[in-house]
Amino acid sequence: MRNNTTVSQTFLDLAAQAALQHTKSLLCSQGNRRIEFGDLPMLIANMANEIDQKRTNDKRTVLLYCGPSIDFVLALLASWYLGLRVAVVNPDAELGSPENLIDRCDAGILVTSEEKIEGTTCPVLHLNAAVSTSSNQDAPSPTSYVSGEDEALIVFSSGSTGTAKGIIHTFSSVNALVCNTFKLYDDPIDLFSVPLVGLGGLQMLSLCFKHGTELNWLPSISAAAVIEAVEHYRPRKVLLFPALISALLAARREKPSLLESIERCHSGGDKLSPELAASFRAAVGVPIEHAYGMAEFGPILRADVEDPNKFDLVSSSAAKIQLLGREGGSVPTGSTGELCVKSPSFMKCYLDPLDTFPVTEKAFFRTGDMFTKLNDGLLYVGRYDKNDTNDQLTKIQEELDRVAEQTIQVSVVEEGSVLFIFTTRVLSGDPDLTDRLIETATTYSHPKYERIQHVGLPALPLGPTGKINAFALQQLARDELGGADQ
Repeated sequence: MRNNTTVSQTFLDLAAQAALQHTKSLLCSQGNRRIEFGDLPMLIANMANEIDQKRTNDKRTVLLYCGPSIDFVLALLASWYLGLRVAVVNPDAELGSPENLIDRCDAGILVTSEEKIEGTTCPVLHLNAAVSTSSNQDAPSPTSYVSGEDEALIVFSSGSTGTAKGIIHTFSSVNALVCNTFKLYDDPIDLFSVPLVGLGGLQMLSLCFKHGTELNWLPSISAAAVIEAVEHYRPRKVLLFPALISALLAARREKPSLLESIERCHSGGDKLSPELAASFRAAVGVPIEHAYGMAEFGPILRADVEDPNKFDLVSSSAAKIQLLGREGGSVPTGSTGELCVKSPSFMKCYLDPLDTFPVTEKAFFRTGDMFTKLNDGLLYVGRYDKNDTNDQLTKIQEELDRVAEQTIQVSVVEEGSVLFIFTTRVLSGDPDLTDRLIETATTYSHPKYERIQHVGLPALPLGPTGKINAFALQQLARDELGGADQ
């Protein structure tokens, strides 16, 4: 790959090194196909030619709409060889039709394993037929040089809080993600169930390249698939979703020998409950090792094997972390705050320009996850989401009404990281009441608020039904923040 980044830091060079070091080792078997590491350079060159010849030249995004397969790996690496940005989507993820995704990502080519793709506005490269291993074409020259800050990858969030966000990573953040992986996983994984088309799959692929181990993934993320794979491969070291671990434990009741080969188990994706970790350890005799991360920056913290909700106080990677309390400062031991992260593996931005990520004044990313600070670690206590915000604002409003004792009108609004208390101006003659309101709001507010700000008005704006106009107050809050920034 032609680039002006450090050669040893590029993901593609990791694949090239694997091709040289593990030439005759099996990378993957899929049906009748057997791909060795030494086949990679030729196969990537062939795939690069296919993509380069078909894509719309003025658009530099490849939409890789494909389930787990060796051709997915080849298309990803070939696209990066060409210096192109790749949006990876598993058709089972239900993120939208190919046409909508093409528009959303501004793709110049759709590379897919799906047979029925119709009505697209860009060229389509089908991966149904295997790319020939006998052809020995030279790879096309990259049309431009890329730097570490160029966009490399678009992945999508789970969409648990609404529409899945497109998360854009640069070549540098992908490389940092791989470095974090090598620190968190000190040996190869035999079998993994994370989607190959996500960040987890990219991590596991990098481990396969580093250690020269066969790429074994599940064709689908289901209990039946994982049970069949464990029986077939007899893996020693696995990476599985918590739900699939539960399925394995259930299947083991009928097949006691099912998990005998497993010596080490990592858990990825969903939150891991202490009860599940304890059940697995009791049944199999090995602990589940868990890591904390998000699609915005990948895994950064290693969990305690005795308690999957407890994480190293010092991050297991190059990431820096802060635990911020209600006033925006670091919380003392024994207190709870929001985890904030700054990492070389952090994304560049979201795909939709309307999506913004919350940051602290020192540019730490606010995760929305709450942890209690311990003497020797961080204890996960829960997720803070918008529904919690609505409930909490209601609670704050009730407490402020109690303190005000109906002598004034009071209303709370949140805007970004600021909690606003709007009151009628008669309050200005009672500074003690002002202090009591702010103190009460501080007691019940969330640590994500950097400050609590009081604004006195001649009267609170009302709607046509006589109720306080929350939308008008929201705009006033924005105006206050805008004026403060000027």
